[in-house]
Amino acid sequence: NFRPLPTYFLHLAGASGKEPYGNLFSSVLVPMLDGKLVSPDDNADGLPLLNDHLIRPITKIQSGAEGTLAFNTDLFAIESPSMASSSTLVQLRASNLTIKNLDTIDAPVKLLKPTGGKNLNNQVTLGPVSRRPLKMSSKVVMAISGENSPLKMYNDLKIEISVPS
Repeated sequence: NFRPLPTYFLHLAGASGKEPYGNLFSSVLVPMLDGKLVSPDDNADGLPLLNDHLIRPITKIQSGAEGTLAFNTDLFAIESPSMASSSTLVQLRASNLTIKNLDTIDAPVKLLKPTGGKNLNNQVTLGPVSRRPLKMSSKVVMAISGENSPLKMYNDLKIEISVPS
């Protein structure tokens, strides 16, 4: 069972009660987070350093490409007999989801900003970054099969959504 220390003991330990995260977190960690991730990159594209120090390395490890997440597996696969005929099979499958240009986080970026006693405000903005739209694509299969089904079909689609900058 966690029991908070009485205010008197916290004051004796040096707590002022004026820092939203405590003295150490507010004076050391939050400014370091702002300096290393939220500040704009003056030397390159002018975007927050969050792109260089977090997004690009993580996406490079996951997909092999900076700024891209790739899930080369089924997102979902549904196969069910048709309600009209038990010999007809209906299939719906989505796979190979790719999200490109995730490394276009731009200002304003707010991380761990207190808004009340127990609330934090986090805000991240994606783009717009010139000539680098956020792109999402996925393979979708819609099929109806059955020996004598008049609705027999097989559609293999690649769906791509692009949010221009």
